[in-house]
Amino acid sequence: AANRGVEEAALKLTKYVWDDTRQLESRAEPLSRPTLLPETDTIAAEKQAREQRPELRLLALERDVVQLDGDLARNDRKWQLDLVYGPGRDLGTLGIGNTLKAGVSASLAFNQRDARGREELARLKAIKIAQETDLAMRQIELEVRDAVSAVNRAYERFLATEANVRRTREVEQGEQELFRQGASTLFLVNQRERATAEAEGRLIDAQVDAEQARLALRAAIMGF
Repeated sequence: AANRGVEEAALKLTKYVWDDTRQLESRAEPLSRPTLLPETDTIAAEKQAREQRPELRLLALERDVVQLDGDLARNDRKWQLDLVYGPGRDLGTLGIGNTLKAGVSASLAFNQRDARGREELARLKAIKIAQETDLAMRQIELEVRDAVSAVNRAYERFLATEANVRRTREVEQGEQELFRQGASTLFLVNQRERATAEAEGRLIDAQVDAEQARLALRAAIMGF
């Protein structure tokens, strides 16, 4: 069941893999000991998220397109000056034969409402994209900080659970020693063993939660 859960999660995470050369492992790996993330890692994670998240890349592409539309609209409002130079031929009885022709033509569009409208539309779109970019960056930073907080809180929970496991083992060993001395019962020994087993189960749960928090952080920064 655990292996199936890992495979299912790996398939869902493939949507974050943009480079076909990178592959996600679907087999279960031994859980590593949770660690605390220092502040420097948090800053680096936020920087990587801003560089890798596809939302910001898409907004940057939209901004370039709008910039191009605005440039074209402004270009349509300018004078048009054409220089003409090329070979020609003067025909007829009095023609002089081969010639070279040169000229200049200039034009100005007096009705510029369409160009002005497209330029204003591009300006408003640029403002909208800038606001969306600012909002997306704030949301990404909050996602990263939330994931970092989850990693650190999971680490603290793991330490507390680990300390509880040590205490329950000490109590179990003490109860077993009392039983060997005839000062305890098998029922109490079994109760202490059950308490130790439950504490070890909670330790595994804490370790799993820490690993899930780290995977959520990797997803937030596109670290796959």
